[in-house]
Parts: sequence; C-alpha cells; structure tokens
Amino acid sequence: MDLEKRYAKYTDHQLLEALEKRDDFTPYAVEVAYKELQKRKLSREDIERYVETRRKEKSKDYYKENVLALPTYKKFLFFLMVIPYLIPLFTSFYKLEGELLKLNQGKYYSIMGFVAFAIGSFREAIIKVEWLFYCNFITVFLALFFVAKRFESVFLPIFLSE
Repeated sequence: MDLEKRYAKYTDHQLLEALEKRDDFTPYAVEVAYKELQKRKLSREDIERYVETRRKEKSKDYYKENVLALPTYKKFLFFLMVIPYLIPLFTSFYKLEGELLKLNQGKYYSIMGFVAFAIGSFREAIIKVEWLFYCNFITVFLALFFVAKRFESVFLPIFLSE
C-alpha cells in the first residue's frame, strides 16, 4: 500500500521510466507503476512524447560518448605528457562526464607522446651530436605527433576497451 501511495505522487515521466527500466525494479513495483499509469489514462501522444524524449536523451549520450573529440591543442598537450602514469590524473574528468572518446584520445596521445620521447631519446643517444640534440629531438618529437594524429583512426580502436 505504501508503494501505491508513493507512485501516485510520481509524474507520468517517472512512471514510464520505471516501466522502461523494469529490470531495476521488483515485479511488484513494476505492476504498481503499470496500474498507476492505467488509472491516469495516458494518451498515445503522451507516451510518444516520452519515447521521443528518451530517444533524444540517448542520442545526446551517444554524441557525448562517441562524437565529441578532443581539440588539436588538447591532443598536443596529452602528447607532451610523456609519463603514462599521469594519464588517469588528467583524464578522470572525461570519465566522470562520460566522454569516452575524449578519455581514449587522451590515453592514446599520452602513450604516443611517451613512444615519441623514447624514439627521440634513443635516436639522440646513437647520434651523440650535442649541439644539435635539442633541435633534432624537437623535430623528431613534433614529426611523431603529426604521425600519431594522422594514424589516430588506425590505432585509437586499441584504446577503446573501456
């Protein structure tokens, strides 16, 4: 009886959501929500409006998770972060906001930056020309950023595990 009183106070939207997410509720709770909706005699238009609203919400979530990409300057900043252990510190915001593409791009560019740093350092250790060290290192590092950017679509799916 307590549940029926509580559901009587719910909006139509809340009741429809309870039916949509029936796996999250007990069978009794779903039955009470269904009966409450029957009492209210919702029109077909009301239900269609709810369905359209949910479709738009899901579309926004999909867009946020899979379409909004990092701008190039942020990709470069992640690329400059050559210590992979710092990735969670700087990408946790994207995880909290549900922006999975940005999260994975941050990981990708940080790891590629680490790889570029390692390649540049290894190359300079072999050449051992001290006065050209910084110039060559920066050139190699920047060139590898553009390579990472060019092949992002090839290698990024490796980071889409979460």
